[in-house]
Amino acid sequence: MDYQLLIGVIYLIFSALLFFTGTVIFRENPYRRLNRVTSLLLIFAGLAPLFAALGVFLGRTAGTVEGQVPFYENLFFLWELFFPQLVLFSLVFPTEHPILSTNTRVKYLIFIPHVFHILLVTLFADTGKIVEFLQVESDVAFFGWVTDRFAFFVGFIAALLDFLVRLHLQTFSAINIIYIIIALVLFYRGLRYISNKRLKTQTLIVIWGIQSAMGLYMIAYLLPNLSGLHLSPNVQIGMAVAALAIGNGSVIYAIIRYQFLDVRLIVRQSVVYTITSAIIVGAYLLIISQFTKILRDILGQETPILPAAFIILALIFFQPIMNQVDNFLKKFFIKGKVDIRYVADEISREISSILDPEKLKTSIMRILREEMLIEKVRLCIKANDEAAYVLLPQPNDPSPEMRFSAEDELTESLLRRNRPALIDEFRGSDRKSKTIESLEKMGYQMIVPLINRGKLDGFIALSNKISGYNYNYEDITTLNILSNQLVVAMSNAYLYQESLEKQRLEEELSLARQIQRDLLPKTVPVGDDFELAAYSEPSRYVGGDFYDFLQTRQNNTGIIIADVSGKGMPAALMVSQIQAMLRSEVRNTDSIIRILNNVNFLMSTTTSSEKFVTLFYAEFDPVNKIMQYSNAGHNYPIVVNQKGEHRFLIEGGLLMGAFKEATYKQDSLKLNPGDLVFFYTDGVNEAFNHEGEQFGEERLLELIKDLRSLSAKEIADRVVKEVMDFSSSDMPQDDMTVVVLKLKAPV
Repeated sequence: MDYQLLIGVIYLIFSALLFFTGTVIFRENPYRRLNRVTSLLLIFAGLAPLFAALGVFLGRTAGTVEGQVPFYENLFFLWELFFPQLVLFSLVFPTEHPILSTNTRVKYLIFIPHVFHILLVTLFADTGKIVEFLQVESDVAFFGWVTDRFAFFVGFIAALLDFLVRLHLQTFSAINIIYIIIALVLFYRGLRYISNKRLKTQTLIVIWGIQSAMGLYMIAYLLPNLSGLHLSPNVQIGMAVAALAIGNGSVIYAIIRYQFLDVRLIVRQSVVYTITSAIIVGAYLLIISQFTKILRDILGQETPILPAAFIILALIFFQPIMNQVDNFLKKFFIKGKVDIRYVADEISREISSILDPEKLKTSIMRILREEMLIEKVRLCIKANDEAAYVLLPQPNDPSPEMRFSAEDELTESLLRRNRPALIDEFRGSDRKSKTIESLEKMGYQMIVPLINRGKLDGFIALSNKISGYNYNYEDITTLNILSNQLVVAMSNAYLYQESLEKQRLEEELSLARQIQRDLLPKTVPVGDDFELAAYSEPSRYVGGDFYDFLQTRQNNTGIIIADVSGKGMPAALMVSQIQAMLRSEVRNTDSIIRILNNVNFLMSTTTSSEKFVTLFYAEFDPVNKIMQYSNAGHNYPIVVNQKGEHRFLIEGGLLMGAFKEATYKQDSLKLNPGDLVFFYTDGVNEAFNHEGEQFGEERLLELIKDLRSLSAKEIADRVVKEVMDFSSSDMPQDDMTVVVLKLKAPV
């Protein structure tokens, strides 16, 4: 195998990659200093393998780099401009050094030693030619003596220059080493100011690559020139190839894998495609050349048909192999945090799994800072009252929340654009927006609207990118995708929180329902000649109806049925309050009138007038079969005797709690065997069917008359069933309570 040719090809490939990468970086953003400096750094680095390859191809003997054997004349030394360019690169990367702002001449001064070095080795590389050029001959004796003295002087000066050039070539390596050390010190100084994890990773990769490449170059060429250490050409060439591979590879890897210099995805893909092509074409040329040589050695002659056969094979297999290698490299290098599709997918998975709205807000701001290298991120969401928007501070940011009206001009402008937009786009008619002015003063450059079903849920305000680059098309696309995902994620989080809140409320209501049921009597009073039955069902978990049976101081049976205004939890709380008042009054008071007057006074002084209760209270004497009662605005209980005759219990007064001065009267009646008293709330007679017809008091009265021969429990159960059947519902439309007192008829 012709190793010299192989080395030349390798040099040429690395040179092409360095030139290509430098060109890509420059074209990506020629207006940014870091791009220009990095591009020129790679181009200077590419000059070394380029001239080395030319030296091989022109049949020159490969030797050490530092001028021991000239490569393509002395133009080879132009590549040493790489070292001052490396120092300049370290001044702008990873962070720009302040000296570039305070002393603009620095970037030119660092090149002076190497410009002098190149001029010296180029102009005075061959002092013999200078002597030959200045040699003068004369036949005149006097002039001959002068020309001899002149030739001696020129020869002396040429010898001195030759010595100085050789000394310079051997010692100038120290200058390059100093430049390398300065660059590394500046690199690590700038690294301390980087806090973003991803930016730090790409910076470390570039620094590590340059540091390793320069280390190999120093060992292979610079140190031998200074110390006289001799390394074989093969070792030097191997180190040079390794240095080129590591240095160039680290920059390309950082660009492709970690989006170094903010290079776009399509450009990174083109870099991968170029690398793939270089690998395939290089392998193809190497295989065909070696195979041709083997066949020539075996057959003893050239085989013209062989190149045509290889061309046919290349046409058949090149594209499939190319695709496989290209896909492998893309999968290994590009699929990750620099692929907008991958980034969007990763962000989507992360935020969709967060169901806590507060945690979601914090996470989205963190993700944008870390994944897209954005310096400041603030999320603006609609306030609970929906009359304003709240601009939330970043986590660990002492800045206060900022509120602005939902009528601000910014709201309409974001709805109209419906896409991420730079602050500059709002300068026209939207300039009067105070929110835009405030965001601009705080250094924000981009606004990403969060629009849900035609309504603005909020927006994301973004400042500059940490890398200093402007937002490009890929960033806008990613932000657009992210905003849609965030709207869905926030809606899901709020719905989930609502479901949790609903579940907690249901659990609380279930507990309240149980508590309310526990407040109802566990058993009903019974006697030898009378019986009681009761039924109560709220329309919701808890309700405003209740009944109670109390033992009075005269050993009579107190019967209470009541209906509190309203429904649900407020009504249930009022029920417990009224029930406690009544039990206290019944234990301490003998008069029905006094009981109702006291409860009404307590209610009217402790609750608002909108909260009231209709109540019927009766005391039944089981011995004398006399029932005393007072009706405080409640549905009239119905008394039905054995013959089917009925009467209503009306006497009493106004509903309780609304009027503090209200007074109540009482009445009494004698009950006979077979009589029944039916107590109920308006959930019975006001039940509706599908046609909007009420069950009504007349229907209820006729039903009770028809059921008068049944027991108290049977009457209660049948009435409830008829009402439910009438309304075609398993649950009452309104709180419904029924109490039945039945005197047993003689057998």
